[in-house]
Amino acid sequence: MAADFNKRLDEEFNVSKSHLPNRADWLDGRWQGLEVAPKNSDRRGETSVSEEELKQVGKALVTPRRRASTCTRPSCGSWKPRPKMFETGEGFDWATCEALAFGTLLNDGFYVRLSGQDSQRGTFSQRHAALVDQQTEERYFPLQHVNDSQGCFEAIDTLLSEEAVLALNMATPPPSPRRWCCGKPSSGDFANGAQVVMDQFIAKW
Repeated sequence: MAADFNKRLDEEFNVSKSHLPNRADWLDGRWQGLEVAPKNSDRRGETSVSEEELKQVGKALVTPRRRASTCTRPSCGSWKPRPKMFETGEGFDWATCEALAFGTLLNDGFYVRLSGQDSQRGTFSQRHAALVDQQTEERYFPLQHVNDSQGCFEAIDTLLSEEAVLALNMATPPPSPRRWCCGKPSSGDFANGAQVVMDQFIAKW
């Protein structure tokens, strides 16, 4: 059995030497319109958005349904100041700016997914991607309500496994230039835990 398995590995390895990637695997298919950035160029691009768009996203962030605005858990201390931020234009914290960035991507039709332990609330309850009604336990995601034609937003609380989270983001949905997935590492050795996925998939790209 071992000999047969090793033989198959050798055969597949030899086939890989003559493999030619499909055009759709590079800058064609769903990747059409992208191109390799020229060397020694400014690759930052133009990422600013209008004040009106930020206000539109901000309205979605501070207009949750029913009791979620006053009864959230585990903490609502970092969420309550948000309405005042948009009224005065001052005092924006990091978590609110992050939510605004996600909202503008959704406005442009991008798929945005956060995954990892405590992705919904943020490790220290600062993100509030999900608000929880303490009576019904229903979760409300403000970033799912930016506009009627927006991209999909998901914030998934997963088990504490960097390997599983990275593999999830590599596998689903299919790779696309219009999806933005962020896996949140929760341990200092997260690279070690996910090394197999990095070696077998990411490094080969």
